[in-house]
Amino acid sequence: MDLQTLSLLLIGISTVFIAWYTFETYKLRKNSIQPVLVIYLRRVQRHDADWILIVKNIGRGPACSTQIKPQRNRNEKIEFIINEDYIVPKEEKDISLKAIDTKNNELVFEGEDISSLSFFEEGFEIELIYSDIERKTYISHLRYKNGRMILENFEEYSNS
Repeated sequence: MDLQTLSLLLIGISTVFIAWYTFETYKLRKNSIQPVLVIYLRRVQRHDADWILIVKNIGRGPACSTQIKPQRNRNEKIEFIINEDYIVPKEEKDISLKAIDTKNNELVFEGEDISSLSFFEEGFEIELIYSDIERKTYISHLRYKNGRMILENFEEYSNS
């Protein structure tokens, strides 16, 4: 093997190694900024609440522009409200609720305690929509039934 062939072989191997290293670094960086939000129930002993919903960021990056959308309810229009838009890793936020009777368009409930609402007994589904610091959007689908909140699906959302 002559010197020129050896040089080309080393350049080729180096190029493959640099490409692999770049790809692995990209994957590592992506995972280090990705938020993952979940919602769970917490039993509290307060004069104004028995059960409250908590949203927690279990990912490694902050979650921005958080929205919570209920997926089904027959008699009430439910709004979930998080007072702050930015949730850092390992942070928990209480979720306030507003329930409106769709037949009479009357406010039925406003506060944090969900145990008095009909959908607490029936079960419900929630869709969490939020972004990371690079404006990539994620969706978490959660289902509450029989006293358990289950993360059913987590996906990166694409506008295309």
